Amino acid sequence: MSSAPRLYVFDAAVDAARDSVFAAIVDEVGTWPAWFPGVTGGSYASADERGAGATRLLGLAGTRVRETVLIREEPHRWMYRVDAAPVPIAHAMVEAWLFDELPYGTHVRWTVAVEPTALFDVLVPFPQVTIGALWRRAMRNLGARLQIAP
Repeated sequence: MSSAPRLYVFDAAVDAARDSVFAAIVDEVGTWPAWFPGVTGGSYASADERGAGATRLLGLAGTRVRETVLIREEPHRWMYRVDAAPVPIAHAMVEAWLFDELPYGTHVRWTVAVEPTALFDVLVPFPQVTIGALWRRAMRNLGARLQIAP
């Protein structure tokens, strides 16, 4: 990932246990629309397959993105590659999530490695700021959701 033309790293603390945060992000993809702005749906191609090689489908701003899980090390690390997206913003994209336990919750690091097309710069101006703000809001929403979950 470190050799990607562009690398974006986002960090946030979530006020919930690491196991719960990992499960919500990795396994409960259908709940993403409730806490991640812009996400309109999500599922795995097979309900029984969520490890390396699994296909994840994500509704994003009215489009559908197909991803392949590369690494799933519960509850520490999850990585996937974007295989297909209707808007060609990247020649290649890989995303990695790290989950570290904190005394009061979970530190989540999301790293996005991208080989962008020219359209990326048009549609995603100032990615560190715009994506970062959206992502931090998602992590706050997720923390609040997990705090009220039974």
